[in-house]
Amino acid sequence: MQRTADSVALSNAESSTEQPNPEFKKFLGYFIRSGMDVMSCLYIGRKREIINESDFQKRYK
Repeated sequence: MQRTADSVALSNAESSTEQPNPEFKKFLGYFIRSGMDVMSCLYIGRKREIINESDFQKRYK
């Protein structure tokens, strides 16, 4: 999950440089998909009882 969260931050940093609009849209897509990956990791962690409900709720906000 940490690697996925890092990917969100890195995609955001890379997309925030002054790039042409099509390139920005490409990185915005990466950013959104990485965010969805983090959410999926949270749900998987909860289902496998790796994280408890309280931790899930704190991180999901």
